[in-house]
Formats: sequence, C-alpha cells, structure tokens
Amino acid sequence: SYTEAKAIEMCIRDRFNVGPENFNPPPKVNSAVIRLVRKTDTTLDCNEKLFRNIVKTTFSQRRKMLRNTLKSSVLDETILSDAYFNQRPEQLSVADFVYIVNMVEPYIKSWKMNLETKINNDLKEAMKNKDQAALRLSLIHI
Repeated sequence: SYTEAKAIEMCIRDRFNVGPENFNPPPKVNSAVIRLVRKTDTTLDCNEKLFRNIVKTTFSQRRKMLRNTLKSSVLDETILSDAYFNQRPEQLSVADFVYIVNMVEPYIKSWKMNLETKINNDLKEAMKNKDQAALRLSLIHI
C-alpha cells in the first residue's frame, strides 16, 4: 500500500495514547499521537527514483489497475501481461513494487536509449542537410 511505501522513508519515534474522554463528543475508538522521523538510510533493492515515480503514478489513480496506469510508460505488452499489472496499487506490498521496478527498468532504459539515438540521428541528419525546420523539431524533442 501507499502507507507501506512511505513507511520505508519514515519511522515512529514517540507514541502515546489519548483516551476517548479527551474529546467532545468522545469517539468510540482509542487514539494515539505519533511523531514521524525521516530515516537517514532507506535503501531498496531497486532504482529508488523509479520506485518513487511508479508508486506516485499508480496511487494517483488508485482505482485503476497498474497495466492501465503504466501503459504509457511501459509500452511492452509482454511485461504488462504479468499478473502484477492486473492488480490495483493498494493490493501490492513494497516488495511487489520493488519486483515491478526491477522488471520494467531494463525496458525503460532501452526505450530511452533508443529514443536518444533516434533524436541524435535526426539532429545529425538535419544539420548535415541544413534543414532548419527539422533541426528545430529535433531540438524540441531534446
């Protein structure tokens, strides 16, 4: 869940209970006050920037299944057919998200490299032909 994903960055330092008699009207539940402190060392077994990006993206549309939320980023249908992508983000643990990040990262890196190569080739071709319109278009993509 999103709470679990954020919990890797935070830890609870102080906690004390507050009874229902301290509220007006008194609730039918017990309450607690906690202090959250950011952890200094939060390492995951994956690309942490991509992890945060995927968690944030999927929870921004929490009622959608992952394959619908991520299909614009992960264009490979083979990856999206994995059972993990047929779930909603709140159904997944931190370990599941780490697995997903490790699964999609090579594809995303490859896709970015192919895009950069294409843009560089288009830019070189435009410069060679002195094609100002194509040159401006290539620079827009950078």
